[in-house]
Amino acid sequence: MVYFILALAATVIGTVVGVGGGMILRPLLNLFDVSKGLASFTSSFTVLAMAATNLITYKAQGNKVKLNNIVYMGFGGIAGSFVGASMMAYVPADTVNKAYLAAILVMLVSVIVRERVKMKAVENPLLKVLLGMSCGMLSSFFGIGGGPFLMTVLLVFLDLEPKEAAIQSILITLLTTSGSMVRYTMSGYADLSLVLYCVPAGICGGLIGRKVTDLISQRTVRRMFYMVLAVIMLVQIYTVVFK
Repeated sequence: MVYFILALAATVIGTVVGVGGGMILRPLLNLFDVSKGLASFTSSFTVLAMAATNLITYKAQGNKVKLNNIVYMGFGGIAGSFVGASMMAYVPADTVNKAYLAAILVMLVSVIVRERVKMKAVENPLLKVLLGMSCGMLSSFFGIGGGPFLMTVLLVFLDLEPKEAAIQSILITLLTTSGSMVRYTMSGYADLSLVLYCVPAGICGGLIGRKVTDLISQRTVRRMFYMVLAVIMLVQIYTVVFK
């Protein structure tokens, strides 16, 4: 039941702010002494269920899916996810946690600075593919589904509004996480012990999060993204220092 609640909270928040939920769920599972591999696998599986739910709900509301960024960054992300998943098996958990902390700090500073400094949005398809590959590699390596990196890239480099960035991030995550799951399967890793609790929560979280998104403003989504990054950074500091 505890794992269900953790996954539900993570995916509701993840849907609203476009981070998918994996960046929240993985460190929370670590706090409950879940191993690095199992936490990453469970997070990816849960995010996949949440992202699929978001796609179905978004289409059911009559919205059109804008495929430009999703296709370029999504398929770039799939290629990068294979590299990241392969790296995870060879890197100690302590190094992964420290690298994750540094990545969160970079993301937080980037989105805050970008809100105050105007730059031209990236339009080159090749650059979008390369950005997607970087996000896919990092997300698969950390086992967080890609959302936080994608959301940061969409806000910083593509200059999207927060709500649009959030849904595009989640739909790209659907592609990249699928790539991660294929890689896990090929490597023989398939521990489903927590999936039975977390995947149903991911589906519920996607449904609830979609409704919440419709009720709040763009500014609120952006501020919530800052808050999520800050909170996860504090959790990760605790993980690095005390675990």
